[in-house]
Amino acid sequence: MKALKDTLMQKNALYVHGLGSSKDSSTFKSLKKNFPQYNWTTDTFDLLDVDGTNDKIDNILRSKNIAVVVGSSLGAFYTLAIKNSIAKVVINPCMHPSIEIPKLVTDKSVPVEKFKAVEQDTYASIDGEMRRSTFGIFGTQDELFSYKKEFIKLYGRNHICVSDNHRLK
Repeated sequence: MKALKDTLMQKNALYVHGLGSSKDSSTFKSLKKNFPQYNWTTDTFDLLDVDGTNDKIDNILRSKNIAVVVGSSLGAFYTLAIKNSIAKVVINPCMHPSIEIPKLVTDKSVPVEKFKAVEQDTYASIDGEMRRSTFGIFGTQDELFSYKKEFIKLYGRNHICVSDNHRLK
């Protein structure tokens, strides 16, 4: 098993944005600016297309030799769902889109059952290596939701809290 520090030295990183955002998000621009030592990759993901988003992420992971994935909100859900123990940083993760997305989207075509299936599969298969390679960042003033307690229960205490809202500045 590679140490997290050794994995991060590979320097290829993927950012997965949240719902309603894109590859041009301010979070991605901030990551590129504040962590210039990484070769950043992102794309615009259709986050309501569960299979399509998972496939797109898998293709990027393979083709770009990604060492770390950073996901925000709904993008963090997809980050957590990555099966291997790649380094993951999740920002205000939407850990249960089957509950949260119907509150935010009026479109009746939200794939609630598909999200539920991925949620169950993701949280049933967490092992020690995944716990050690997953880090959470939580805004203390998140106005949408907070899954900090569940994150700690599932992934341990690898997290920080920052005095900020859902969209960190």
